[in-house]
Amino acid sequence: MTIHSSGNMDPDDIMATDARKPPKQTDADEPISEQEGELGQDVVAQPGSPGAADLPPEALFEAIKEKLAGADPTIRETTVGGRRGLATAGNVAFLALVDQDMAFRLRDEVHHRAWRLDSSKLFDVDPALHDAPESEWVLVRYKHSNAWMDFAANALSWAAEESG
Repeated sequence: MTIHSSGNMDPDDIMATDARKPPKQTDADEPISEQEGELGQDVVAQPGSPGAADLPPEALFEAIKEKLAGADPTIRETTVGGRRGLATAGNVAFLALVDQDMAFRLRDEVHHRAWRLDSSKLFDVDPALHDAPESEWVLVRYKHSNAWMDFAANALSWAAEESG
């Protein structure tokens, strides 16, 4: 990059001016989908939409449960904050069906990847017990349901470590 000094501005001033500009968005920074939907809103499953699976949320929950149970037969269905969820034999919950969306208990890079998805947010499984959402749980919208199985497998892996 060539820096041209202008008037009383030295190269450091010009660099500072450039630093105030919003960074250019790259493909990795762009939202995956522009579809909207609020938590609790009755969102109709749209199988043909970008990032959405070909199954409605309840059926996808069942498919994920069946696939994970094939890998770990100790997985069981439980209630997570009044919602259908899955837990390990050690009673560590790792996912919950929230209306038409899914919340996952994640960490590290996978947590960041889930949280970065358009409309995803931190989720509190039991708001009556906490002042703010629990940082481990990420709510991933149905419009990204093609990624749910991957997030579920990662959530199970961490929960299995936690339950020892």
